[in-house]
Amino acid sequence: MDVFVINETWLNPNDDLNDFSENFNIYRKDRITHGGGVLVAVHNNYNSYEIKDFNELQSEIIGVGIIYNKIKILITTIYIPPQTSKPFEHLKTLIKVILKLNYDHVFVYGDWNIDFLEQSKYVNDIINFMQTHGFCICINEPTYPANDSKKLYDVFTYKKHPLFLIFQNLVITLLYILFSKSKRAFKSKINREIF
Repeated sequence: MDVFVINETWLNPNDDLNDFSENFNIYRKDRITHGGGVLVAVHNNYNSYEIKDFNELQSEIIGVGIIYNKIKILITTIYIPPQTSKPFEHLKTLIKVILKLNYDHVFVYGDWNIDFLEQSKYVNDIINFMQTHGFCICINEPTYPANDSKKLYDVFTYKKHPLFLIFQNLVITLLYILFSKSKRAFKSKINREIF
């Protein structure tokens, strides 16, 4: 696997990932308190670096740049906790920062705690906003199996450059791990047509 993107890592700054970091450059934003946290790990065969432009945002977010065959790739992940007021504003701010950066391909992952299966004006506004800025939302099945219903909280979006076919030579395998309150991990379903 080349790239891992993990939300709700439940890591704190004292947690050590030495066994994992032998083959990967690890970029993470931990929470001081319980829960949360985001992480992107890129195999050390690739030239990768943290994007500092996201550090000032008020969200749990990490951005990583990868250069592959002179192609600039941006991978970000954002966790928006359920109690966050106005999550759409966090997303707008994130997209504004992304649009100022100069990358050939942009991938945005995350647990936004917005149910994208819900038929509402609010959800449609978010989808329209993302599409207006060139992003395609790629997960279309439930990712959160709750006792009472299934929800789609976890998101994978991408914006591709016309040279996308060249980029397909780099196989980014996404292991997108989400932790429910019981800390059981499961793999999200991704619309595979982009690969």
